[in-house]
Amino acid sequence: MRNIIIVTFLLFTSCISEFKKVKFVHYANSLDGQRRLVYMAKVPSGYRVRIYMVESEGLQENHYIYSDSSTVYLSNFGPTLNYENLTKADESKIAKHYIYENLTKEDRNKMFEHDIKKYNDTLKFSGKTKNGLYWKEIKIKDVSFGYINVTLDRKEKFDRILNNIHVRK
Repeated sequence: MRNIIIVTFLLFTSCISEFKKVKFVHYANSLDGQRRLVYMAKVPSGYRVRIYMVESEGLQENHYIYSDSSTVYLSNFGPTLNYENLTKADESKIAKHYIYENLTKEDRNKMFEHDIKKYNDTLKFSGKTKNGLYWKEIKIKDVSFGYINVTLDRKEKFDRILNNIHVRK
C-alpha cells in the first residue's frame, strides 16, 4: 500500500511540474480610465524566456521558446512572431478586424451586423508553414497570443495552452 501511495505521489508531482504558470500584464484603456488585466497561462516546462518591452508605453511581448524552436507568445504590440504568416492569411478577415476594433459600437452594429457574433473583438488565425510546422494567433482587443513552429505531434498541447488562457482583472 505504501508503494502505491509513493508512486501516485510521484506521478501527481511530475504532472504538476510538466506545466508552469506564467502571467502577462496589460493595461487597457477604457471609459473609466486604465484597467489592469492579468492574462494567465500554463505553458510546458523546459522553455527559455525572452521579454521585449517598451516601458514608457506599457508595451510588452513575452516569448517562451523551446529547444525545437516552437514558441508560445503573449503580446500587446506588433508585429507579432506570426506577422509573416498573418500577411499570407485571409486579408479580408484581417482588414475587417482592424477596422472593427477602431469603430464605435453603433458603427460596428451598422457596418458588420452579420459579423458581430463572429468577431466580437476576437480574431483567430491558424495555419501551416511551407516547412510543415503549425502556427496560431488569437487577438483579443489589444492583446495577441499564439504559437509558432509547432510540430503536428505537439499541436494539440499548444492549442490547449491558447484555449486555456484566462484573464484575471
